[in-house]
Amino acid sequence: MYKTIIPVMNKKLTDAQKAKLVSELKKADPQAVMLIYGRILRNQQAKDLEYEHFIENKSFLEENGFTVGAWVTPTIGYGAPYYFDHDAPYTKIHTLKGNGDTIPGAYCPLYDDFTNELCSIFKRVAGTGVKLILLEDDFTLTGGKALFDRMGCCCEKHMAILRERLGENITVEELNDKVYRQGQNKYRDTFRALQGETLNSLADKIGNAIHSVNPEIRVGLSSNWSSFNIEGITLDKLAKTIAGGNKALIRLTGAPYWACIPNFATSIETARLESQWCRHKDIELLTEGDTFPRPRHNVPAALLEGFDTVLRADGKTDGILKYMVDYNSSATYETGYIERHVRNKPLYDEIERRFTGDTVGLNVLEVPEQFASIEFDADCRVEHYSSIGLLPVVSQWFMTDNGLPTTYENKEGAILAFGENAKYLDDGMLNRGVILDASGAKKLMKKGGDVGIESFERAKTPLAEKFIEEDELILASADDDKVFYHFQLKKGAKILSKFYHCSEGLGLLPPNGVLEENSYPACYLYENSRHQKFMVYSFSAASFGSTNMMCPTTVFRNYFRPKQLAKGIEWLQGEPLPATCFGHPNTYMLCRRNGSQMTVGIWNFFSDEIFTPEINLDREYTSLDCYCCEGSLDGSKVKLSTDIAPYGFACFTVK
Repeated sequence: MYKTIIPVMNKKLTDAQKAKLVSELKKADPQAVMLIYGRILRNQQAKDLEYEHFIENKSFLEENGFTVGAWVTPTIGYGAPYYFDHDAPYTKIHTLKGNGDTIPGAYCPLYDDFTNELCSIFKRVAGTGVKLILLEDDFTLTGGKALFDRMGCCCEKHMAILRERLGENITVEELNDKVYRQGQNKYRDTFRALQGETLNSLADKIGNAIHSVNPEIRVGLSSNWSSFNIEGITLDKLAKTIAGGNKALIRLTGAPYWACIPNFATSIETARLESQWCRHKDIELLTEGDTFPRPRHNVPAALLEGFDTVLRADGKTDGILKYMVDYNSSATYETGYIERHVRNKPLYDEIERRFTGDTVGLNVLEVPEQFASIEFDADCRVEHYSSIGLLPVVSQWFMTDNGLPTTYENKEGAILAFGENAKYLDDGMLNRGVILDASGAKKLMKKGGDVGIESFERAKTPLAEKFIEEDELILASADDDKVFYHFQLKKGAKILSKFYHCSEGLGLLPPNGVLEENSYPACYLYENSRHQKFMVYSFSAASFGSTNMMCPTTVFRNYFRPKQLAKGIEWLQGEPLPATCFGHPNTYMLCRRNGSQMTVGIWNFFSDEIFTPEINLDREYTSLDCYCCEGSLDGSKVKLSTDIAPYGFACFTVK
């Protein structure tokens, strides 16, 4: 059964407010309520009040039939001053920036004064009788929400251990250069190992404190955008540690309120990717249905429902932590989230019934903990890697901008491997056909691979791209810090599109056209002597991680790129994608195949309707069963006779 768990703020409630809360929760019918327990430091009176409110709220919720867990927030610290901290004098996380840089409101776990108080709080929570305790997503050494260039910890204790292990008296500033400006080395390895040990030790200490009260309490962790890459240990391992002998639990990250980073669907892809990283590890997975900062003026319920329904269709998670009750006002101040949740319950059931089997589409290769061996260079500077955090990854921006179905199961078919991921391609993967960016192509060349490039040099940032088959020139806007290469290609390479650099004015191409001598290949196809096939782009995708939100790039997002990709993928793997639907911005597709049948879901995450869409399928089918739409089947095409409304959904099953 797919779980719905609703977080509720722990605070003093009047009888009228309690009645409103119970009424709204009963409409939603959640499997559990997570009552938020504030981690308060250095103030016993405030701690006692928090505890009293929790006991009172837990009791009345349980009396009304709800299962209640505790969600403790924060843990190590949010990375900003927080009123729960009461100016605690504990040692703060010191960052790799050096010069004494610290992260306010985030405390180093090597110091017993902090961790002892933290564990005493968890023991008290365990004593309330809850059977589930969830930790907030600030369980990191990057300071909760801090960016990549402020990793920790470099306090006196951490630096003393590092110096002993390295056998040299290195400064924080010198360590910064070794960690960020070079490839894999003993300094980065040692720093990462100590990071992981620090977090794992704290997870063990907290878990032991809780289980000393009741060994059967389940304890879970919440993911951050850094939790699978730059903490020295991945969250699945920490979740196993803190769980003790019980089943591990992770609330994944990727949330509806990420709608502009850089498009809404990347939050969905983030959760799908993390769920793949945690698969087959006996971990219960919840998605993050966070509508921060609430109410619907800020995050519409349509985003929450779209997020929830896609991930239900994907079928790799066990439930959703669904933020539907306002934290500040009464439960009836904002009822729109719960109203839509209730109305969509038949849809959830139909999705569960229809979407079965393997998720199919283009395989997107994303390897966790890439930071361990990443080589920072012109293709991927520290600034590129860190501008918006580590999740969503840039391949997800690229694929969601193009609206093509994806999978992370990596079972068969072509593979997209941008940047560092290309290093992890084995011969079996290479033989399936690969889509590369310039950075990935260079990494394969460094390993001796033949990807069709004789030589290369940095190219000027383009303004235009010409799609050769369509004989169409389009704007290719990109900030000047984006990285492009001029490839000299080997014989046999087929150029699909070209970039042009030229002067421009306010996003307009020169009225007299562009000059051929100012062009270089944008995308090409190539098959080498080993019959390995490649589709290569001449941009470094990582550099787009710092895209200016006021100047969105059309290099990823235009009407011809999805068609180019689809044709290239068909050439790479010898068969079309499971389904495609062109010409509609922010279309999201998810396909699952079970034997001879396939279910296709189409979500319209855009402000315009999709008028009677036509969907191209990978083969001819003989029967069509539609849901939330009407349509007809003609061999390998489905033509819907109904529109898909903005933020609407349609699906069909073919056999």
